[in-house]
Amino acid sequence: MPRVSIRGPRRAIERSRAFLLFLDLLGALLARYFMFCQATSEIRVEGMEDLVADLKRGPVVLAVWHGRLLGVLLSWSSELGEIVTLSDPSPIGRVGAAAMRRLGTSPVFMRKSAANASALRDVLRAIRDGKTLGIAADGPKGPARQVNSATAIWIAKSKMRVYVVSWSLDKSYCLPTWDRFLFPFPFSRGVIIYRKFDVSGQEAATALRKELSGSLSLQEQEADEHVRRLPGRGLGRVRRNRSP
Repeated sequence: MPRVSIRGPRRAIERSRAFLLFLDLLGALLARYFMFCQATSEIRVEGMEDLVADLKRGPVVLAVWHGRLLGVLLSWSSELGEIVTLSDPSPIGRVGAAAMRRLGTSPVFMRKSAANASALRDVLRAIRDGKTLGIAADGPKGPARQVNSATAIWIAKSKMRVYVVSWSLDKSYCLPTWDRFLFPFPFSRGVIIYRKFDVSGQEAATALRKELSGSLSLQEQEADEHVRRLPGRGLGRVRRNRSP
C-alpha cells in the first residue's frame, strides 16, 4: 500500500492566513502575560551603565542563550534604540516573533537555506540604520548551550562590541524544550545581567565559540545564584539557608 505524505497539506495549513493569524494571537497573549510578570516582579538589572555608554558610540550585539532570551526583551527600553532579533520561521518561532514584536523588537526570519543571504542583508541593513542585534547564540534549534558557528562568524565579521546577557527568577519554570526555556511567573524576584565580552584577539570563529560559550554559561549560573535558583528543569527551586 503506497505511503501517503502529509507534508504538502501541512505546509499549506502553516502558510494559510487563518493559521498565521492564530499564531499571531498566541504571541500577543504571551506578550501580555510576560508584561504582567514584569509589572508584578522585582527585577534588578546589572551592567546597564556600561551598555548605555557603548550604545552612544553605536549599536552592539547582545548574545544570550536561547532559553534566556526573554531577559533581553523585558529589560530593553525604547530609549536605548531599536533592537533586531533573529527568528525561526517554524510555527513556534512565529509565535515567539509575534510576542517579541509586542515587546519592542524587530524579528528577522531566518530562511531554511544554508546561506540565509536574505536574512543577512536585512540584519546588516538594520545595523547600518543603528539598530542593536540581539542573537540567541545557540538558536534557533540547538544544540543547547553551544554557540553555533553562524553566530561566531557573524560576531567575528561584524567587528561590533558584544555584551553577554543572562537572567533568572526565583519563581520560574524550565520548560522541557531543547533550550530549557525559562518561563516566568508573576510576583517574582529576579536579576538581569549585562556584561561586556572581549572579542579582541579572537578573530578565529572556533576560539570565539569556545570563549563565548563559557562566558554565557558562567553568567547564566551567576544569575541563578543571585536569586538562589537551583539549575535544572522544572519549577525553580530556591536554596534556603539552614540554621545550624
